[in-house]
Amino acid sequence: MLTHKRYAKKILEEAGMRDCNRTLTPMESGLKLSKAEEEEDIDATSYRKNIGCLRYLVHTRPDLTYCIRVLSRYMQAPKVSHGAAMKQVLRYLQGTEHWRLKKSIIGFKYVPDHKGKTLANTLLQCLADWGIENVFTVTVDNATANSNALGEFQSTFSLIRADSLVLNGDYMHMRCAGHIINLIVRDGMAEMDSSVTAVRKAISYVRSGPNRRKAFEMRVETGRFTKGSLPLDVTTRWNSSYLMLTRAIKFQGAFDRMDMEDKLYNDYFLEYENGEKRIGPPLMNDWRKIERFVKFLNVFYQATLVVSASTTLNAHKCYSEIVNIAMKLQLLCLNSDTDVKVNAEKMYKKSDKYWDGIQNINIMLIIASVFDPRKKMEFANLCFVELYGEDSTTAKGLNESVLIVMRVMYKEYSERYVESTSQASSQSESSSQFNEVRQTDGLFDSMEDEFDG
Repeated sequence: MLTHKRYAKKILEEAGMRDCNRTLTPMESGLKLSKAEEEEDIDATSYRKNIGCLRYLVHTRPDLTYCIRVLSRYMQAPKVSHGAAMKQVLRYLQGTEHWRLKKSIIGFKYVPDHKGKTLANTLLQCLADWGIENVFTVTVDNATANSNALGEFQSTFSLIRADSLVLNGDYMHMRCAGHIINLIVRDGMAEMDSSVTAVRKAISYVRSGPNRRKAFEMRVETGRFTKGSLPLDVTTRWNSSYLMLTRAIKFQGAFDRMDMEDKLYNDYFLEYENGEKRIGPPLMNDWRKIERFVKFLNVFYQATLVVSASTTLNAHKCYSEIVNIAMKLQLLCLNSDTDVKVNAEKMYKKSDKYWDGIQNINIMLIIASVFDPRKKMEFANLCFVELYGEDSTTAKGLNESVLIVMRVMYKEYSERYVESTSQASSQSESSSQFNEVRQTDGLFDSMEDEFDG
């Protein structure tokens, strides 16, 4: 497995800079690069190779994003100045190779109620405490109170500064992708509740005492069984249920032999809970359903790992996961197995509610994937065609909407950038004029001293 640190070392070794001097700045302040046609050429192949390697590192090192983006402009004909800037980045990498994204809780806030105004005021207070005056998006669970809260937040926060929100906050509200996946899967798991419960009760029995564990282990044909071999799930978290079922399938034969040979095991399922006979033990039909459903859930489990990642950049990956889920559900809706088909149709309907078409998806999710240099707009267009058809109105509308929003974003960015640079230049001019005055004053002082002398 190639870790973040090992990959950084590999980049430095291949660039011949493993023992180079370290620096703590990736690019000199105010550095201006150009095509510099009058300069000598450098090895373009080596330059491009280094840029390509560093692009992958950006996923866990966002501090390198700007530098790599600037240096990528000169891959066609790199010059000496570009090579020097590249070496600066590599020296910075040498000094910070152990850095990586970290997740930490920076504070808790007491919220007396879940009214939209209360949530908005709490969020505004947090941002004020942290000194944050610019917000791109805010990701929240899909709840009515959260929608109301962000409406209140948007109207108030926009008054702080003219540039406090991007595009007036029209795309600020981002629904949590992990929460939406959870809602989709819960609809599908409702149909499987009795089979999942039967397996859960069987695992609970096996784990509940040393004698029961020993009886079960005697019936395990391959491998060594321990208490940790069969984890119990948290009933409100479907991903833990997925992991439980995945492990349980491997011990199906042992559970079947328990059903045939162990009287205490069978008596356990004849007992009553809350006035009803305990569900279980899992039978052949239950295991078949579970096997199909685990394959079904794997798509959602892998997607959850991507969208919930906290130590890697993942915004550019979210839309591809959404498309993958939608396409898999479309195929499963045509499945010959009635149970699979019914579950897939329910889950596809739920995914449509949050992610389908122009109205139901935050277009920033698509734009984030376009900014990935490996995908660009071609990937987005391919997704539109696969989901809605090549000549469909929805595909064309999505393509047009993405391009329009990106042009508007670029225009807003350009205007802000010009304004900020003009302010910076005016400040530098005024400071230089001030220094000249100070120097002139000193000159007059020295002349007076001479005359006094």
